[in-house]
Amino acid sequence: GRFWPGVRITMPGRQARTKWFHLNFWNSSQRYLDNTNILETALSSAAHYLNVIQSDFVIPDHDILVRNFKVCNEGEKNERISFFVYCNFNIEESAAQDSAYVDYINESLVFFRRNTYLALGGSGYPLSGYQCGRRGTDTDPYRDAAKGLLRGNRDHILQNTGSLSWDLGELKPREHKTIT
Repeated sequence: GRFWPGVRITMPGRQARTKWFHLNFWNSSQRYLDNTNILETALSSAAHYLNVIQSDFVIPDHDILVRNFKVCNEGEKNERISFFVYCNFNIEESAAQDSAYVDYINESLVFFRRNTYLALGGSGYPLSGYQCGRRGTDTDPYRDAAKGLLRGNRDHILQNTGSLSWDLGELKPREHKTIT
């Protein structure tokens, strides 16, 4: 499966695009923090003056991956930031008999197949958009998330994909915001 986070930068007078972290315009490096199970990924790009620190760890004895993002504005101007995540999972290595839905109460995206469930949520900011769809079709949210406009499809069955977004607001020069 795929899990692609990205930030969307909106600047006055310029077209905004989602900057997916897996694409080549980011410089990246990784390291484990000393004496921990925390993997830190540093992302930077002079093209938009943002730096991102992604910290990943699994809670011992639990099936929970925690992924924290710290977005820093290293530029001289305020930036309006939204955070997007796109998911494309093949649970049990199968694209059949799977489903996805948005859980409004927990502001999360849930994928499931038989007795296997994957849930994705964010904390620190209210959910600002969501979309479930079928991979490789017009309902696949990847293109819509790249444009910053999720359609709000609440659920889907078979070959599922999903996307969530959060509005992080204005990010002033030398300021940072985090989302987990």
